[in-house]
Amino acid sequence: MVEGKARGVFRILNMDCTSCTRAISRTLYKLDGVIDVSFNYITDKIYVEYDPEKVTMDD
Repeated sequence: MVEGKARGVFRILNMDCTSCTRAISRTLYKLDGVIDVSFNYITDKIYVEYDPEKVTMDD
């Protein structure tokens, strides 16, 4: 991972709807500092790459 970037992992149970993942992505990308959002439907996990100087996991 590049310096100045962090990665958060969140678990959302029963995440199987693409419209739901789009809504989550849109919301996360509105936060200043979010760089990338990816999903794993098998593990129900969302991976968020972000700049910790602009946004925190608590935001």
